[in-house]
Amino acid sequence: MTTRPVALLFALALLPRLTASQSPVADGFRSEEAKSAKNLVAAAQDMPADKYAFKPTPAQMSFADITLHLAEGNDFFCGAIGGMKAPARTKLAATAPRDQLVTRLTETFDFCGQALAKLDDSRLAEELPFFGGKKMTRAAMMIVASDDWGDHYSQAAIYMRLNGVLPPTAKKPAPEPAAAQKLTGPHPSGAIPAPVLLDTTGLFRDRYAKVGDDLFISGQPTERGLRELKRQGVTTIVNLRTPEEMAAIGFDEVALAKELGMSYVYLPVRGNAQYPYSPATLSKFTEAMTGTQGKVLLHCTIAWRASHLWGAYLIAERGVPDDAALANARTINLMDDMRMSDGRDPIEQFLDRPVPGLLRGRKP
Repeated sequence: MTTRPVALLFALALLPRLTASQSPVADGFRSEEAKSAKNLVAAAQDMPADKYAFKPTPAQMSFADITLHLAEGNDFFCGAIGGMKAPARTKLAATAPRDQLVTRLTETFDFCGQALAKLDDSRLAEELPFFGGKKMTRAAMMIVASDDWGDHYSQAAIYMRLNGVLPPTAKKPAPEPAAAQKLTGPHPSGAIPAPVLLDTTGLFRDRYAKVGDDLFISGQPTERGLRELKRQGVTTIVNLRTPEEMAAIGFDEVALAKELGMSYVYLPVRGNAQYPYSPATLSKFTEAMTGTQGKVLLHCTIAWRASHLWGAYLIAERGVPDDAALANARTINLMDDMRMSDGRDPIEQFLDRPVPGLLRGRKP
């Protein structure tokens, strides 16, 4: 690996941040890990299953070999650098189904996020065990790990190109909303922009939408998803899922939000007597939108409940006509063409009135 040039570039990239962080090297490495995780998992998901055995020449690794190698490397590098033992995992072969290999890669990058969460610059010179009985400083191992991610992403991207598949970083990014589309705080802008659907890979379940400059609406975020939103300036999380649902996500969302310095507004709704869709929930969401000092994430499981609450907010608080509010929320995940219950739709319960224009499962 070409560690010297990478090490120099790594150091130069960090120079502007020295005065802004207590641990600029660790912060830079975490940022590199998050970027690599997003690109490498997306590449693994985009490569067709029947191309996983592809290798340009017999002497090279197959795409499946690359994916498995990265997963194993993640557990080793992130565990050593972060000082956290990787969880025991079942043995996988490169011949395993694509979905299993993608899941394994995602799991190991999630572990990296956990292991590196509290990494700082205080022990960069500490020597750690390396392959072949050798030792290497923590700082050097961070450079090797960064090199490994970069090398294998380049390799995977070439394999994808040779099979007519566009690598993730070659795709045209989603258009950014126009300036002055501020929706939060005491003085939001007048226009309500259309939501822009974003890539959910490794970050959110089912849906991830950006509305204007400062609102995200999504399904359940992963740990990496919350860290990514923190980097984008999100300061407030509004969660609509019930305690029973949250118990099954595999990490403590409240504790992670606290660790990241994010405000947490918990408004569980389910449409039953214990967690009703009520005007009171709409009022509390409005308070969160108005009182935040930064960007907001509104989430539930797949952004269905969040879309209904967003639509109700547009109608009640922003004066948007019913049809326009429904169209905006449908872009995210309103799903009013599906019958979800025998009673009123959630948006009607949030508003405590009928909403003309709802499709109400009329499609065959």
